[in-house]
Amino acid sequence: MICYRVVCSVDAARADEWRAWMMRHHIPAVLSGGLFLSAEFFQDTINDDAQRVIFCSEYRCRSLEEYETYKQHHAPRMQQEVKELFGDSFRCERSLLERVGEILP
Repeated sequence: MICYRVVCSVDAARADEWRAWMMRHHIPAVLSGGLFLSAEFFQDTINDDAQRVIFCSEYRCRSLEEYETYKQHHAPRMQQEVKELFGDSFRCERSLLERVGEILP
């Protein structure tokens, strides 16, 4: 299992707009490509910076090949759309995680 994680710091003045757009448009659009199995969307509740709000999107796919297909064929268009809508009011960091185990109680 692969987890594609995107952590974004958004200007507080645009945080509500960002949250709504991500949940109503962007995340469903990413999932509609059929490469990711699921997604989760989080907001950091212990962020001390009143000027910024931190959001984290996590997308799950079965293989690195599926992620690479997304990265090559879909990500540039998706990232451009975000830039056009939100300009310089956000910054994102991306990481790719491979599941190495599950520990249950």
